[in-house]
Parts: sequence; C-alpha cells; structure tokens
Amino acid sequence: MDRVMKFTNPLKEIPWGRLVKVWKPFWNSDQRNQALLTLAAVIVLLFASVGVNWGMQKLNAELWTAIQQKSQSNTNYWLLMSVATIVPVMLVQVYYGMLRTKLALMWRKWFASSLFNGYYSNQAASKIGRDQTIDNPDERMTSNVDQFCNSSVWLPISFIETVVTIVTFGGTLIYLSWQLSAASLIAAAIMSVGVVYIGRKLQNLTFMQSKTEGDLRYSLSSVREQAETVAF
Repeated sequence: MDRVMKFTNPLKEIPWGRLVKVWKPFWNSDQRNQALLTLAAVIVLLFASVGVNWGMQKLNAELWTAIQQKSQSNTNYWLLMSVATIVPVMLVQVYYGMLRTKLALMWRKWFASSLFNGYYSNQAASKIGRDQTIDNPDERMTSNVDQFCNSSVWLPISFIETVVTIVTFGGTLIYLSWQLSAASLIAAAIMSVGVVYIGRKLQNLTFMQSKTEGDLRYSLSSVREQAETVAF
C-alpha cells in the first residue's frame, strides 16, 4: 500500500523548463524552416502509416474470410489486392522512418556543433575541466547528444502514433466487441503502469552506465596517448 501511495505522476518529475531551454534554440535557428517542413512531412506520413496498416488489416480479414468460405474467386481477388498494396505500404513505412531519422540527425548536427563552438570558446573547456561536477564532457557532447536528439524526436512522434493507432483500431474493436475493447484498455493501462514503475528504477542505473562507459573511454584514450610510457 505504501508503494502505491508513493507512486507519483512521472510527468511532474520531468524538468520541462530545462528541456524547453535545450529544445528552443534549434527551433529558432537557421535550420528552423527545413526542420518544420521535415516535421510536417513526418506527421503526414504518420497518419498515412496508420492508415495503410489499418487497410492491410482489413485486407487480411477479407482474405481469411474468403479462405474460410472456400470461395476461389474472392480468395484470388483479395490475395491480388494484398500483393498490390505491399509496395505502397513499404514506401510509406520506409519514408516515414527515414524522415524521422533525418530530423533527429539534423537536430544532432546542429546541437553538437553548437556545443563544440561553446566548449572551445572563452576558455570554457578549461573551466569545465576544473569543475568536478561535470564528468566526461566529450562523452556528453557525442553519445549523449545522439541519445537526447533521437529520444526527443522519436518519443513524441511515437506517442502521437500510438494515440492515432488506438483511436483508429479501437473504433473497429469497439464495433466488434466493447467487452474486448474494455479488457484491452485495462490490460494496456496495467502494463503501462508497470513499465513506468520499472523505468523509474532504471534511471539511476542508466546514468551510472553512461558515466562508467565515459570514464572507461577516457581512461583508454589516456593510455593510448601514453602508450610508450606504459610500455616502458
């Protein structure tokens, strides 16, 4: 019971102010127009992706119905329709994933360049080196930037995609059986709570893993620079 009472809304624990401070410069930069166009294309392809997936499910349902009814003509028709839609579906899925990755890469390129410019100006590198609270700045500006940009693009878009998918397929599921729909929503809610609870436990482990890997890479780099001394 105590654990249940201590379970808080994870959205309240997110440092929204700091995130906005990091997000805002990119969307106000010279990359803004291209990034907005790419984002708009991603949203359009998101709806198209959900739509084609819903259409494929309908085609599969019709195909299996025809097979069960042992109707040769209907089976051939729906089989041809399924084969004909494979290429459009693949194109939508490929371009959808490609543009999401492109948007993340655009952001990463701009973000990394901005950080490196700031790091190597006004003696910032020396000041950060003396600040023990900031570990492995090179690690933060490389792999951490990659993770942050990918997560910042993929998570919100995946959330929107999930909502659109639930609305689209949920309507069909409710039409077939509202009891099954209610059971599916309850199961999804329980799984979501479990994932959030477990994920909160993994935050510190993920941070320590990133820090430890950064320390290891720094140590290996130092050994490589002093290879001759180490050999002697």
